[in-house]
Amino acid sequence: MKKQQFSAIKIAEVLKKFETGSSLEELTRSYGISKGTLYNWPNVTGGWMPPR
Repeated sequence: MKKQQFSAIKIAEVLKKFETGSSLEELTRSYGISKGTLYNWPNVTGGWMPPR
């Protein structure tokens, strides 16, 4: 399976949905990411959230 690259905007969108209460299973299934990836993204991005 090919490794998928997510843009910083898409990562921020997923993290925002996670913070606002979307279920972990729903997000991992709909975006095709693992639970570990979802928990690791804030560390990778440094908690950076792009302006809206």
